[in-house]
Amino acid sequence: MCDSSNHASANLRDHVPPAFSYWVGTSDILRSELILTPGRGPDFPPAQIRIYDCDGELVNELEVQLSDPKVQIIELDSMMQGCKVQAGFRHGHVQVRVGVDSSAACRYHWGEAVSVVSDLQEVSSERAGFFPVRFSKDKLHIVALVNHTDSPAESMVRLILGRRTPEVAVTVPGLGARIVSLESNFAEFATPQEGKERQGYLRVRTKENTPLGLQLIEELMELGSSSIFTMVA
Repeated sequence: MCDSSNHASANLRDHVPPAFSYWVGTSDILRSELILTPGRGPDFPPAQIRIYDCDGELVNELEVQLSDPKVQIIELDSMMQGCKVQAGFRHGHVQVRVGVDSSAACRYHWGEAVSVVSDLQEVSSERAGFFPVRFSKDKLHIVALVNHTDSPAESMVRLILGRRTPEVAVTVPGLGARIVSLESNFAEFATPQEGKERQGYLRVRTKENTPLGLQLIEELMELGSSSIFTMVA
């Protein structure tokens, strides 16, 4: 007789490409949580969840039993305490595998603001990601990069500002994540001129054909110390 619990644990340990993948972070102003929605049908295999830190170390894994039609909300902050800090954030990425017709999304609570992401944008050497960006004194930009593979991947983060195209290389560890501040890495180019906005484009690709997940985060600084964060699709 087959021991189903041992079989499930073995399947959880075997790495398989994720059905869904998200950048996740935790801080005094940020909470991340998964939204799991079961599909239709009599059988609902458990959702398999793995959390990796920014250097690609597995810090947590669990199975969640889904049942129709109940939506499951999984708070991730307590499961991310083993994640390392990079660029001021305790962050990493979560991989989620669910059964046929089931779905997942990631919800971010930035103070009082809420953003929901259905999946990361995928970029590679053949498929670059583009975003319009506007630099001003009250706005900041953060690029989150997620590596789905076991091998390190080198990404090229470029700004296009008229004829200027400054670029930085960012290596993302296998199964790891990196965040890049555009204002810090491109200080000379991202600074508003005479208080006026500077408009341009962000272009991200990988040096070799290794896919990476990409998410752009904008921080709008309001009067006082409060900020509004937005996950840009």
